Amino acid sequence: MTHAVYFTIMVEHYTKAFVLAREPRGELDAALTLYTKDLGKVVAKIKSVRRITSKLSGHLVPGSLANVRIVERNGNGHQVVDALSTHLEINLESLRFLDFVNKLTPAGVPDLQLWHELESTLMKKIPSKDTYQKVISLMGYDAKNAACDNCGSRQIAYFVPRDIMFLCARCSTDSRLKQDEAFPI
Repeated sequence: MTHAVYFTIMVEHYTKAFVLAREPRGELDAALTLYTKDLGKVVAKIKSVRRITSKLSGHLVPGSLANVRIVERNGNGHQVVDALSTHLEINLESLRFLDFVNKLTPAGVPDLQLWHELESTLMKKIPSKDTYQKVISLMGYDAKNAACDNCGSRQIAYFVPRDIMFLCARCSTDSRLKQDEAFPI
């Protein structure tokens, strides 16, 4: 008679992370999108974070910088099990910048240059057009020599992460993009 033996392999990661987004999952849980110093972009589950007595809820809001403990089970996703945030004053433009980073970066690809750019930008509190261009360049796109994907103009004004597309001001108004889809560069 043979018996099957199953092992649960758990790997714990301790790292700094910026919370890029938080979406409800079920009644009490949430999915966090984090940009971590050591793992890059990670989507992790967090249990019972929407419970009124949750000790982690206030530490894991979009825009926060936190030291997190992430557990990975059998390669089946990540779960945040502990976090302690440091206070950052986050404004609307900083949240928009984090949304841009979330839309542009691939999961599971750590990039220390991008991490340091995020850190310095959020400490300054106001991302500039140059910051957006630098992040675009870190992702491998040439914003300085780009041309409008619609008309070919060299007067680039916007970048659309969803389509990896550069647009001039005229074409951006003609394209009827929503405000959160195009980012000024």
